[in-house]
Amino acid sequence: MHLTGAITVGTLSGCLGLLPGSKPKVFETVTVEDQQIVVQLADGTNADAIDLRSPSDELLDTATIGRRSTVTLPVYEERNTPYPPGDYTLVAVETNGNGESQRLDDYSLTLTSSLSVPAVQPITKDLRNGFGGDPPPVATNVQVTIENTGNLPVDISYIGFTEGVPSPNDPPSEFPQGIYPWSGPVHIAGSAQTSLKPLGAPLRYSQPYSQSPDPNAVGVPNQSASWKQLKAAHCNGSRHTATLVIQTANGAIHTSSVTFEYAGEAFRHDAGSLNYACSNVTVVEKSETTRATATK
Repeated sequence: MHLTGAITVGTLSGCLGLLPGSKPKVFETVTVEDQQIVVQLADGTNADAIDLRSPSDELLDTATIGRRSTVTLPVYEERNTPYPPGDYTLVAVETNGNGESQRLDDYSLTLTSSLSVPAVQPITKDLRNGFGGDPPPVATNVQVTIENTGNLPVDISYIGFTEGVPSPNDPPSEFPQGIYPWSGPVHIAGSAQTSLKPLGAPLRYSQPYSQSPDPNAVGVPNQSASWKQLKAAHCNGSRHTATLVIQTANGAIHTSSVTFEYAGEAFRHDAGSLNYACSNVTVVEKSETTRATATK
């Protein structure tokens, strides 16, 4: 039998080893999984360690391989502070018997950090056990869905409506320890989402005693506004645009504009106070005015 044909580069490489000048494969797969970089190594690698280098080629961390087929490196440079977004490099290093190291292979890794707010939903409070009759639920707060669209984890330290709502939240500067000081920042893994709500009741109206709808309120007998007047002033279908602010633990700010429509009827939502809210509040428009990336 007569055989003809050519020997391909792939055949030579498989039978005789790597061609001169080619680099051995070290990185099988690289993924970012929540708080760490996960490196799956290629079979038969001679690398001793994997270095993580910054965009400026500064050595940040090293993972020793040993006999492992998978190594991990954290994405946090310190507690609650991931590395800044940017283009990083994983370097496979081999050390010979004389302690000399050589670079076997590189892998470019882009770390990203960004937020979006896909949903904003008013939250209602049931008043059946509250003040007066059997009124419908009223909207007092808002549930905000926050999506981490980057691959770096994000820790939320503040969320609030700082303007444009009946009872604005204090700004982030008033919360140096974060808006949830008893539990710390809220963690969102890369490419994940969670739902949060601001403290207090930003959609609640706090009526001054001089305008109380209750004629028996202390200090203002016979000088109060009626519920009809309150409805005419507020729960009449008017629309107001609010500013939603989200701050991460490393200081990045994300803002959204949310337009609410206040309708239905005005009801006192707490028998122990002069606060009231509208029975029908809806979101009619939302736009994200700033998509801030995390910075050091």
